[in-house]
Parts: sequence; C-alpha cells; structure tokens
Amino acid sequence: MLALTGAGGFIGRNLAPLLAARGGDLLAVELPERLDAAAAATAQRADCIAAGAFLARLGAGHFDHLEAIVHLGARTDTTDPDDAGVLDGNYRYAAALMDAALARGIRFLYASSAAVYGNAPADLPAAAREAPLNVYGFSKWLLDRHARRRLADPPAQLAGVRPFNVYGPFEAAKGRMASMVHQLADQLDSDGRVRLFGAGEGCAAGEQRRDFIHVDDLCAVLLWLLERPGVSGLFDAGSGRSRSFNELARRLLDARGGGHVDYLPFPDALRGRYQIATLADLAPLRAAGFDRPLLSLEQGLRRYLAWRDAPTGVAAVA
Repeated sequence: MLALTGAGGFIGRNLAPLLAARGGDLLAVELPERLDAAAAATAQRADCIAAGAFLARLGAGHFDHLEAIVHLGARTDTTDPDDAGVLDGNYRYAAALMDAALARGIRFLYASSAAVYGNAPADLPAAAREAPLNVYGFSKWLLDRHARRRLADPPAQLAGVRPFNVYGPFEAAKGRMASMVHQLADQLDSDGRVRLFGAGEGCAAGEQRRDFIHVDDLCAVLLWLLERPGVSGLFDAGSGRSRSFNELARRLLDARGGGHVDYLPFPDALRGRYQIATLADLAPLRAAGFDRPLLSLEQGLRRYLAWRDAPTGVAAVA
C-alpha cells in the first residue's frame, strides 16, 4: 500500500492516477473539506482519509501493509498571514508524519520547496543557499533540517524533493499561488494581455526569473524515487534553466498568435519577500542516477497549452 497526502491538490491530482496505475492499494490523504477532490483525483480507485486521522492511526500502529508515504500536502500561500497555521501544517505535522513512518520502517518521500533558497546566489552549495524570505519557505526549511538529522541514519528511505516553479494540468487548484505559466496563459486567453511586474528589487521590468518544471517531470522524479528504495537525500527538481518572465510571455504570445504585455508597479507588499531568480541544481539528482531528459520550457508549454485546448481537458501529447 502507498499513501499520498495532498491527493486533491495540483501535484497530487497529477501523481495520484500514476500511483493508482502501478497496481496495489492506494490511500489518498487530504484535509476533511478536500476529501471529495482526493477521491476524484484517483477516479475512486483509492480509499480516502482525513489528514489528522491518518497521522493518529499511523502513530497508533495501523496500516500494517503500508510501504511508503508520498507527502505532498501543505499550505502553499507564501503570503498567508497565519504564521502559526503554516508552521503547524508544513513543519510540525509533516515532521510528526515523517517520524511515525520511519519508526515503523515505512519509506517517506516528501515535497519541500525552492522557497528555502530565497535570493541566495545559485552558485553556492545547497546548504549555504538556504535563506527563506517568508514563513512558507521557513516552514519548509525547518522540515528539511529535521530530515537532515534523520538522514544521518535513516531506518528506511527518506527523500525530500525541492520543486521549483511547477506548472501543468489542474494548476487552478492553487488559486493565486499558481505559477506564472498558468496565470499568464489565463490572462492571455481572457483578454489578449499579460501582466508582469515592472522594475523593482534591483531587477528590470519582466526580468524576474524562474526555473520552470512541468508537473509531468516532477511526477517522474517522485516515481523514480519510489522505484529506488535505496536512494535517500534532498534533491532539487527543476529544469536546470532559469528563464525570465519576459521570455515566458514571448513564448505564450507566439503560441497564441499575438497579444500585449503590460508592466505593473512592483508591489510594496512583496519588497524583501520575493524571489527574483531561481535555478535548480540537478547535480545531486543526476549523481543519484536520475537520467531522464527533462522538458524545456518550450516543450512544456506546448504540452500544457494542448491540454488546456483539448475539449475534455486532457490532451494526449507525446
């Protein structure tokens, strides 16, 4: 049996069908108000349980046949004013789940975040780059620090994946925290205009940069880890290229046959709290043996736009 937390969220909705297709039992874990979304994500092929009950029952010794937990559930709003709630959900709950799993020899894979890096220079070693800019990033950094202590002698596989700017099908579930790919595609399809931040924080208009990774590639990383119980560690998951929002806008305008770019004043509320550029270091993941080619932004955009345009909402793209 596998357990997937956050099964009704953006990444969970993409990963759940792949896990269900592997065969074996799947347990979908979600917040009580999102259990219907978790059931839909697995096409009713998984049992569902609320997140609090899952932790309590795991700690009490239930789930005898549980092989691994893939923990994706999190509070992802980087501007959430409820600091205590973010820390409870992203750190305390996740650390307790990690400890309960490892105490029983159950493998634990989890999603951290590139937010742990803040605006530190990309050429520094991972541990030296960790400088989160907000409570969300700090909560993920605390969880990674907890994992590092356990990684000294893990009784079972323990792997944390730091996704960069993930985009793809079902991203609307993230609301205003959706990637710029989703937001700009929505804007362009709505009124033919995309809106980017103007100059700010030492960066020219539209030159903020992200390492964009298609959700299919992130799912491939997680599945690869599941198939290799001997691989533990912390791994960045991105494309390995940093692309500007201006580049992204040009690619979208080209794909849609035109449009306009508007530059908006950089928000005062984000000053000192906004990542200007991100770039994944894929060397540790490649050194561990992951050799799958990753989609470029251009390839990923074609796949994503084909999915958006498909009548059923699901595009079969090679």
